[in-house]
Amino acid sequence: MSKGSYTIYDKDGKVVKKGAESTYGDDEHAENFLAAIRDDKPLRLNIDIEEGHKSTLLCQLANIAYRTGRSLDCDPNSGHIKSDPEAMKYWSRDYAEGWEPKV
Repeated sequence: MSKGSYTIYDKDGKVVKKGAESTYGDDEHAENFLAAIRDDKPLRLNIDIEEGHKSTLLCQLANIAYRTGRSLDCDPNSGHIKSDPEAMKYWSRDYAEGWEPKV
């Protein structure tokens, strides 16, 4: 993946499909996000916050499933992993004192 474009390969390394490049990459999305916060205009966001959260959550859950080597049973309402303490260890991280996120 690169700036919104992508290439899919088969198991032998042959290109199966290519996707068109987007005008928005990571830098543009970060700039848009910060501008919306600074200006207090959430409707200026390129994507709805909830949709961005769902996309990010899927990537995080896939990473946890990969690390544990198994599928996950998740609560469909919260996205939290159910009945799997080992997998839940990957749900958060330890922060250095003074750097903890505050909501």
